[in-house]
Amino acid sequence: GSALQKLDEKASQLALENKALALLNNELEYHQKEQVAKLVHIEASVEEKDSRINELTENVELLGKHLSARQAEIDAIANEGDESKTLAKKFRAENDDLMKAKDILMEQVED
Repeated sequence: GSALQKLDEKASQLALENKALALLNNELEYHQKEQVAKLVHIEASVEEKDSRINELTENVELLGKHLSARQAEIDAIANEGDESKTLAKKFRAENDDLMKAKDILMEQVED
């Protein structure tokens, strides 16, 4: 019966090793699931950051467009101002000429 006893011992040893391997396997699977969950979380936060960056980029581009439009309006106002100054100079010169003409007429009338 010694051979049977040895086989029996070997069988229970293998059974124990099998249980230990099953436990290790469970632990590995658990860690693997944890790692996958972490990766999924990281991917999600990266996607969220990407979409925030895209949103900010769009906002900055929009701001740029508004500022360009405002700059164009400011330039137009400045140009109008320049035109007004030019016209004012012209009218002032014409008025000065008319005042001189009036003075000459007055002198002629007084004489």
